[in-house]
Amino acid sequence: MFLLSAAGWSESLSWVRNHEPGFTNPSSQKSYQLGSVSANAATPSTATSRRSSRAPRLLRAVYNEGPIRSDVIPLRFALGARPCDRNRPVESQPVIQILLLVVFIAASVGLVAGSAKTRAPMGWLLLIVGVSVFAIRLRHEGPYAIPRDGNLRAAVLALAMGAGLVRTWMGSDRRAQFLIRIALAISPIVLFFSLYSTLAELEEVVVLRATLDSGDTRDLRLWIVDSEGTPWVTMPRSKADANELENTQAQLLRRGELHCVNAVRVDEQATVNEIHQLRFEKYAVQRLATQIGIFAPTAGENVVALRLDACPEG
Repeated sequence: MFLLSAAGWSESLSWVRNHEPGFTNPSSQKSYQLGSVSANAATPSTATSRRSSRAPRLLRAVYNEGPIRSDVIPLRFALGARPCDRNRPVESQPVIQILLLVVFIAASVGLVAGSAKTRAPMGWLLLIVGVSVFAIRLRHEGPYAIPRDGNLRAAVLALAMGAGLVRTWMGSDRRAQFLIRIALAISPIVLFFSLYSTLAELEEVVVLRATLDSGDTRDLRLWIVDSEGTPWVTMPRSKADANELENTQAQLLRRGELHCVNAVRVDEQATVNEIHQLRFEKYAVQRLATQIGIFAPTAGENVVALRLDACPEG
């Protein structure tokens, strides 16, 4: 059980690192009227960045709105650190990562040891979190986006395991008890996946619709930032290549409105890091994820930025 929990935690971090708030989705069959964005091409400016005022109040209160200092102790981080120089990248806390791993293993062992008492509560918790993966997307304007790929698998697994732990139809023989203990041991892993899928949707999420040379369309759910009135997104280089996003026209669904944009790919590391930093300042979930080592303090060489310029009128 100890090895299973440790391996699950490592796999969880790897899974989250490789995924943005949303995944590549099949094209929606609905059509929308194209609008326009009143924005000019611009280079990111640290002096004119805007912090999100829509971040959930609880997350802003806990993690603050500015960059979290890298030299604070875990307890102070939990209470919310003061903003520091934004040009100084935040560093993850190895102590926090070790503590989380210990808590993760302890939770799995505790759940298995007290299976008779923990079975139903964990089952209900999994059910609630599984439903939240679907429900959280209702807060975004525009058409509802059904969870897909990793998000969908996490939600379905949480719902299935939750239903199995809550109900008593599994029986009380040795085989059933063994399955219950296995479910309880891996439940923190499933809970982690589902919680991340929910938290990633708490703040602003947009859909960038890319049209491939073949005519197929891909809907990418992404976090977004603005610099001098121009929207920017970042993504792994492989993801941009797979969706043919390099100086091409695309559609941006933001705040319920679909806009035509020219996605200009920027590979310059300094610019990519500035956009990464703007995203760090805007999204409380990313600040937390950076502290526990899910996201790197700076964007790696495998990350690119896309400047989303408004399409010319007419």
